[in-house]
Amino acid sequence: NKTLLDKFINETSSSIDFTLTDSAGNDYLFDFPNIKYNSGNPEVAGEGSVTVTLDFVALYDATDSSQIVITRTPA
Repeated sequence: NKTLLDKFINETSSSIDFTLTDSAGNDYLFDFPNIKYNSGNPEVAGEGSVTVTLDFVALYDATDSSQIVITRTPA
C-alpha cells in the first residue's frame, strides 16, 4: 500500500494520531489534524516490501484552532 507515499509525492494534506499509555494506565491521544509529509527516505534491501520513513510537519488546523490536540483519558 503506497497511500502515504502518494500523499508525500502529491503534497496532500493528511492527519495522524496515536495513543500512548503511562504506567498508571492513563491514555494520551496525540492528534495532529493537519499535516504534510515533507521528506521521505525509502529503504530498499532487495526484493519484497519497501519501508519508507516519512517526516512530517504539523500545520495549523482552523477547526481545532491548533496544530496538535492532546486528550487524556483516565485509567
